[in-house]
Amino acid sequence: MGLSALHSANIIVGAWQLGDSLMIKKILVPMGGVSERSRHLEAALGLAVRFGAHVDALHAALDPRDSVAYLGDGMTGTMISQVMAAAEKESQERAIQAQEVFRESCEKLNIAVTGNPMPNTDVKPSASFDSIAGHQDVLIAHHGRLSDLIVGSRSVTDTTPVLPVALEAAIMETGRPVLVVPPVEIAWDALASIGKKIAIAWAGSPEASRAVAFSIPFLHEAEQVSIIFYGGEHGEGAGASELQEYLAWHGIAASVAVEEGQSLEKASIGASLLKRAEKLDIDLLVMGAFTHSRLRQIIFGGLTRHILENAQIPLLLAH
Repeated sequence: MGLSALHSANIIVGAWQLGDSLMIKKILVPMGGVSERSRHLEAALGLAVRFGAHVDALHAALDPRDSVAYLGDGMTGTMISQVMAAAEKESQERAIQAQEVFRESCEKLNIAVTGNPMPNTDVKPSASFDSIAGHQDVLIAHHGRLSDLIVGSRSVTDTTPVLPVALEAAIMETGRPVLVVPPVEIAWDALASIGKKIAIAWAGSPEASRAVAFSIPFLHEAEQVSIIFYGGEHGEGAGASELQEYLAWHGIAASVAVEEGQSLEKASIGASLLKRAEKLDIDLLVMGAFTHSRLRQIIFGGLTRHILENAQIPLLLAH
């Protein structure tokens, strides 16, 4: 076994040791404008019911002082005060709207609203809402690192290579798994059970290994687990059959949908992965998030970007 293969295998073993003890008990949900109607919030609340978890709905409130930075020269003190007052009013209105969406969603699922941890013997779901002034990416990075799962969404109209700030921060700055639900433009039931049929996009990479580790709670409850091996740049990493064996040690029966000798076409890996997932009737795709750093800006790799832009099912990503 080469060093790369040994490294990948060690990552898998260590990750699954973590995965065995991993329980989803605290879920972070970044909340934006009320127009989202928070499909990802409802999905997170549904998972809270399923796992007996707590949902922390985080709304990043606008800091009125930030609006001053965009003002031109020659603004009087009175004009600056008026701009800041208008910005503060808008911020308060957006926070009230977001909290109302949160309240309605909790009432819909009969979820208790509390910010206090429940006793260990109480596995009932709960939720809390926080509106904190600050930049969304900074807040998500801070709160996300002490969450078991982050749930977000993305609009299909956003096709730039740079992710929305909330999703980028969740994936890149927290070290935690991120569940990305389909955007509102795609027909999908946010309260449907996520992960009855799971596919793992596997290429033996460290990113994919972390994604597998974080998906253990979902894999244990799945009715069907499929491994889609697509090769990639990590040719010396653990193969599909090795992943299948490791999963078996954890009581998870998985089938290999694509063998190593049948690697998907590299020119259209993203499209092929989604096509294969559709044929398998998959409702959750687990995969590593690959990125490239360019001019200090996180640009997501072609495969990850294609999946994010075109997937019509939830994705569980880890970097």
